[in-house]
Amino acid sequence: MATYDKDVWPITPGEVHITGEVPSTKRFLSGLYSLDTSLADATGRTGVPIRGSLEIYGRWETGKSTLGYYLAGRVSDVGKIVLIDLEGGAREDYLKSAVAQAGFVGELHRVEFGKSDAPRSHEDMLKEGADALLDDEVRCLMLDSAAMTQPLPEREGDIEEAFMGRRAQVLAKFIRRCNSWINSAKEDKLLIVINHMLQSMDGFGKMSPGGDTLKFGIHTRLWISRDDTLPYGAFTSEIEVDKLRFGGKNKERKGRVAIIPTVGVSPELTAAFDTFTLKKGRRQAGTGMVQYLKDGAWVDVALLKDLIKELLDGKRDSFAPFFEILKNHEG
Repeated sequence: MATYDKDVWPITPGEVHITGEVPSTKRFLSGLYSLDTSLADATGRTGVPIRGSLEIYGRWETGKSTLGYYLAGRVSDVGKIVLIDLEGGAREDYLKSAVAQAGFVGELHRVEFGKSDAPRSHEDMLKEGADALLDDEVRCLMLDSAAMTQPLPEREGDIEEAFMGRRAQVLAKFIRRCNSWINSAKEDKLLIVINHMLQSMDGFGKMSPGGDTLKFGIHTRLWISRDDTLPYGAFTSEIEVDKLRFGGKNKERKGRVAIIPTVGVSPELTAAFDTFTLKKGRRQAGTGMVQYLKDGAWVDVALLKDLIKELLDGKRDSFAPFFEILKNHEG
C-alpha cells in the first residue's frame, strides 16, 4: 500500500507576480438596470462584459435583434458599428431608431450582400466583418444571425443534399477569428451574435445552431423569452444569463427589457418595470395605473398606455421617478 508524507501539510499560500498582458474584465453599463445587475461579477461590479463576445438567443419575436442593436449602440458610444445582417430584415428607419435609443452617435456600416448577379458568399461577408475589428474605430461587430449562416457548398449544391456540420465549421472559424482580433485590439470591443432556438434533430428538446465551438467561444450567453404584452404593440421580455465568463451559471441571474416595436428598446419603460420587480413600483390590476412608492405611500404617475404614448411622442419626463428609485436602490 502506498504511503503519503503527512508533512506536506499545512500548505502556506505563496505570492504570485503575473507578467505579460492580463485579459480585461471591463464592463459597460447598458442603462437597463436588471440586465446590468444580473451580470455582476464576484466583486459586485455590474454591467455587460466587454472585450469579448456576447450571444443573444431565443425564439422568434422575442426582441433578440432589437436588444442587440441597443447594446451595440451602448458599447460603441461614439465609435463605429459593423452589422452582418444575414437575415436581411433590418429596415433602415428602425435600425437607426433602435441604435439611437442607446445614445449612439456615429456610423453603422452594413456588410453588403453584393449584386443580384454576383452575390457574395456568407463566408466572405463574415470575413469582412471579422477583419473590420482591426479598425480602431470599430467598437462593435454584430452578426444577425448565426442560424441564417449558409455555407457556400450548401448554397451552390442541390436542395436535397445534406451538409451536416458545415455551418458549425464556418461559425467556429468566425468566432475564433473575432476573438483573436478582439484580444489583440488596443480598444475595448464586443462581438454580438444573434441566434435562434430550433428543434433538435432527435425531436426532443431545443438547440441553438452553431455547434459546441460557438458555445465555448462565446463569453456571455443570454436567453431571451417574451414575457408580457403591452399597449401599442409594446412588450417585455425576460433575460436569463445562461453563461457568464468568470461568473458561472446562476438561476437568479435574470433581467427584463421593454421594447416598443417602432422605436426599439426603451430604457424608460424598462426602468419602470424594474421598479415593479423591486416592489417599489407597480401597475394596478384592472385600471393599468402605474405608481411608484415614495415615503411609504403609492404615487400615481399615469395609465400604462398613456406612458407608452408619451414615449412614442418623444416625451420622457414622467419616467424620472423610476430612474431615481433605481439610482438609490441598494442590494
